[in-house]
Amino acid sequence: RNCLAVLKQQFEERRIAVALDIPAALPNVALDAEQMEQVFFNLVKNALEAIADGGALAIAIGADDQDVSVTFRDNGLGMDAEQLAHLFEPYRTTKEKGTGLGLMVSKRIVTDHGGTIAAESAPGKGTAFTVTLPRLERRVRALK
Repeated sequence: RNCLAVLKQQFEERRIAVALDIPAALPNVALDAEQMEQVFFNLVKNALEAIADGGALAIAIGADDQDVSVTFRDNGLGMDAEQLAHLFEPYRTTKEKGTGLGLMVSKRIVTDHGGTIAAESAPGKGTAFTVTLPRLERRVRALK
């Protein structure tokens, strides 16, 4: 929510719809809030830059017995297989003024938290990034 608040004016000026799906209750996750906010900011900012005026960004949070996941799905330009293959490499960027460090740093932060970050994309179809973090207390189900 903090990341969206910081970028709210840009979303409004470009008429980009933002949908936020957060369950009423979520399991606890051990994390450094400032570092994870940086990850989320990087992903939201990248989406904002990829989405055309009038586009959309959907952010959904979910949980299972092991993890909590946050998915950022945009309907922007999308990426081809070559771009996806090099996504988290340093100094790789498609932006005129990008450094190519945002996703690399984001991946390092997520990995340091014991989680994963993955991307799905296709040219013209948008991109989805999913950050998955382990729950503090993992649920164990009895076998039947």
